[in-house]
Amino acid sequence: MLYSDINLQQEVYKDDVFNITKWLKDEDVSRFLNEKEGIINILNNLVQKSTLPIMTQYFNNKGPFYMIEYNNKSIGYLKIVSKGKNNGAEIVVAIGDKKKWGKGIGTIAVKKALSEAFLKYRFNKVVAKIHKENYRSSKVFKKVGFIENELLEKETKYCLTFNNYISQFSS
Repeated sequence: MLYSDINLQQEVYKDDVFNITKWLKDEDVSRFLNEKEGIINILNNLVQKSTLPIMTQYFNNKGPFYMIEYNNKSIGYLKIVSKGKNNGAEIVVAIGDKKKWGKGIGTIAVKKALSEAFLKYRFNKVVAKIHKENYRSSKVFKKVGFIENELLEKETKYCLTFNNYISQFSS
């Protein structure tokens, strides 16, 4: 898998929203996500009511939202949710196309998103809350430098500070 094969696309189109709802209906994809209850209905209503082909403005209201593209085809999404100036951001990643699981796409997408989070948006830290049984995601976040920070009831909280992110490039 080449780094250049994976893109984070900030434009969200109606077809992307249809893909997101399809992925969220799949138990294998959604079981470790913490999307709010009723999100599928909300997304379906959004598409039905909108006359615009681009839905980006609805997805970027709590922070940057990206479609993960592999060879120009949407295969998942990634969002960086601001937690306030001093609290950094939380990152959420979902590879919806199960045929692409285990190919390193999530790792590349997270690396690209961290560059955005730290260098463009200037967050001081990024956290990821990973369900304890989601071994794949835990592996991805550890691989890119996140450190286990806190054990919650059902999740493990991982954290990467700006200083730790930058130090990866100087060693």
